Amino acid sequence: MTSTGTSRWVDLEGGPIHFVDHGGNPTGPPIVLVHGLSGNHLNWDDLAPLLTSRGRVLALDLIGHGRTRAHGRSADVHRNRRVLDGFLREVAGEPAVVVGNSMGGLITLMQLTQAPETVRAAALIDPALPLSLGGRPETPVLAFFAACGITPLGRRILASGRGRDIELMVKRQLNIVMSDRTRMSPELYAAHVALATERAAFADEADQSVLEATKSLLLVMARLDRYRRAIRRVTTPTLLIHGTDDRLVHVGQAKEAARLNPAWELRIADGLGHVPMMEDPAWTARELTRWLDALDERGAADGLMESAAGGGVS
Repeated sequence: MTSTGTSRWVDLEGGPIHFVDHGGNPTGPPIVLVHGLSGNHLNWDDLAPLLTSRGRVLALDLIGHGRTRAHGRSADVHRNRRVLDGFLREVAGEPAVVVGNSMGGLITLMQLTQAPETVRAAALIDPALPLSLGGRPETPVLAFFAACGITPLGRRILASGRGRDIELMVKRQLNIVMSDRTRMSPELYAAHVALATERAAFADEADQSVLEATKSLLLVMARLDRYRRAIRRVTTPTLLIHGTDDRLVHVGQAKEAARLNPAWELRIADGLGHVPMMEDPAWTARELTRWLDALDERGAADGLMESAAGGGVS
């Protein structure tokens, strides 16, 4: 299995957490990448090198995902939010730019409301959003997530979908999250197949983690009023990126989320699905970089105004 960075480990929440250190500009803020449900550090492999000019880029594997095995730990979103919190404090070491996709977007939002001092700026890429927020995903997707919320049935579904052909399973998963799987680089596709093969050695444990994460995700999204309040409470600079062809979270849900917090900036990824950073990493990197550049310019302007108001350096 290949990656564009260096594989590392850190002990958090009672056990080892795997992450990939892509390196980067030491003078910029750390950039922490948080994958979604059933995702892993590889989801960021094509994007990460395009961000290293801005800062040190780190992509972690949440509990039960990628190379981070559960080892008796729950993979629910609350436990993984604590993993992110510990990672920001112990590995990033300073307020970071956090980029979260899907479930990782939800976990990032939770971090923004519970420990905003750890996040300098946040980008939510096709984050998990409540159905009643506006728009609906495709019916088969709804049925799948509803079934996974029922643990015994969900376990059977995951086992039957895995079967004996790991490459076919990977293709099916990618066809759900991507509008066009052929846009994915061959190297990244091969790396996903290799990782899925590695995880097949502990398939039952991996399936249990996915089911725990799914159930907790659905429970959080069911609390619409709480979710709305969380979005409105965020004061950290936030960018929302969303694909028009997302089958899992309808673009209308993202537009409604942006309306709830007018300070959020919304970028629509035309023709892309649930994982724009995998389908078009160059476009995603440009949007992130432009947004971060604008934040830096506004910060510099604010600093000059504060300096002028205070009479300059004494």
